[in-house]
Amino acid sequence: MIKILQDNIANKIAAGEVIERPASILKELLENSIDSGALNITVTINDLDIRVDDDGEGMSKKDLELSILRFATSKIRKESDLYNIQTFGFRGEALPSIASISKMKLASKYRQASNAYKLDVVGGKVIDISEFPLTVGTSIDVKDLFFNTPVRLKFLKSQNTEFKYMLDVFEKAALSSPLIHFKLLRNNKIIYDMYKEDLKKRFEHIIPKNNYQFIDIDLSVSGVDIKGYISSLNNTRPTKDLLYIYINKRPIFNSVIQKAIIDGCGNLLEKGKYPIIVIFLDVPNDSIDVNVHPRKLEVRFKDSSYIFNIVKTAVNKSVMDKKFQEFIPKGSITEGLAFHDKDFQSSNYDINTKGNTFNSTTHIRSYSFFKDNNFVSNDLYKINVYQLYDKFLVLEKDEGIEIIDQHAASERVRFEEIKRNMEDNNIEKQQLLIPYSIELSKKAFIEIKSKIDILKLIGLDIEIFGDNIINVVTIPIFLKDSNIQDIILEIIDDIENGSKSYEDEINIFMATIACHSSIRFGDHLATNEMQKLVVDLRSCKYPFTCPHGRPTTFEIPRKELYKRFKRN
Repeated sequence: MIKILQDNIANKIAAGEVIERPASILKELLENSIDSGALNITVTINDLDIRVDDDGEGMSKKDLELSILRFATSKIRKESDLYNIQTFGFRGEALPSIASISKMKLASKYRQASNAYKLDVVGGKVIDISEFPLTVGTSIDVKDLFFNTPVRLKFLKSQNTEFKYMLDVFEKAALSSPLIHFKLLRNNKIIYDMYKEDLKKRFEHIIPKNNYQFIDIDLSVSGVDIKGYISSLNNTRPTKDLLYIYINKRPIFNSVIQKAIIDGCGNLLEKGKYPIIVIFLDVPNDSIDVNVHPRKLEVRFKDSSYIFNIVKTAVNKSVMDKKFQEFIPKGSITEGLAFHDKDFQSSNYDINTKGNTFNSTTHIRSYSFFKDNNFVSNDLYKINVYQLYDKFLVLEKDEGIEIIDQHAASERVRFEEIKRNMEDNNIEKQQLLIPYSIELSKKAFIEIKSKIDILKLIGLDIEIFGDNIINVVTIPIFLKDSNIQDIILEIIDDIENGSKSYEDEINIFMATIACHSSIRFGDHLATNEMQKLVVDLRSCKYPFTCPHGRPTTFEIPRKELYKRFKRN
């Protein structure tokens, strides 16, 4: 027989969805305080008891009584409001859920009322309501969590562990609203006391102290505003624990945005490392759905690919612009020269949606060199560069010494040359007088057959000669002195090592060809060859890593040299 559940049972079921642990309670209370317009919020934690005081709008006596009833809310009035939610809370489930599994005292003074009132609630039942000497805002004190659901209590971790969860919630809330004074006390000890400040200072208050260098993120396009800070990619972590993502000030978890951030860093980000970032997306309320789960930690986008591309572009623009500022040669390398951008209008990403197009101009594609407003030809451009072990190039700079891996640098230069020529349909090919035949395993033969059209785009024309045999009939001109069989076999290995997108496969194949047609690690170079490599590397879109992700260059700062030799 079907029966309607009693309120106390329904509330406990709802509490199981909304209230997972003490941190869930703190999250709901903090969001209510922020929604109330508070300028000062104080959190007091004693063991697992939680109290939140704010100086917000407050509640009248009537609203105070309604606040612990399910689906009682001041945030929405009609169905359409669900698609234009501008507050943290809106479901009307948090306070009744908390009340049903705790002993709670709610005191509040409505800003325009003369008196404040206090509500005593035990297990969802109102025990008493009375006047209370509160001068402003709301105070909510939650004690004896899960006292009437002891099974849930058993699943809690140690007090220290639970406090870490609460601390994470507090920090995310404080980061969402840096113009609010947040204070946190634990067992009578002040943990945080953060007065009104700008976002960067609030962020630096919250993350571990390590003299991190941060890069601004700032991009607006088609109704989407993105702002925040990302650490220099010299400051990375092995985990994603310091990726703070906000949608309309709401802290969320979203794998799409996480991937966009990581992809935006490109090859500058070492595999298995993650940046420190706080990123705020301000999007139209009707473009997202925050009503996915009672805990409101997840958000769905109407067009997730559009958001992905915008976030990726914003991050990429910031880190690449910063890297170029650091990378532009100075001192003896560029003395008396000015750098003029030849191709600054080349766009890195085209974002198209609903008729809107956004072209992100993010990278300097190539440099021209000028002195006294006259072009200086590259072959007259003098660079003081030396070769070390026939493997590295060493350059003196004002701020230190730059060391370049000659093979990685050459790979990067060749890769971008191939890519430009492919995009322009201008790959210079060489027809082989005698086709180069290669016999493959059955599996490799099947794999290479499926990629013939892609390989043709990058200058490798392959024909099927017979069972498991292919003929290479045309090669890119720069592979004329390379071992074609080694290249084909390496490409087959690339194909077999997991499925990739069409674009990724092209890039992988181009990287393989670039590797085989580049200056080798151990090749002796003449001075003009070294100078040309430096200039060519400077002109790349992504000069900091080879196509496989290895660094092309790094610097030893002058101050580090002085320190090593105990010089001031």
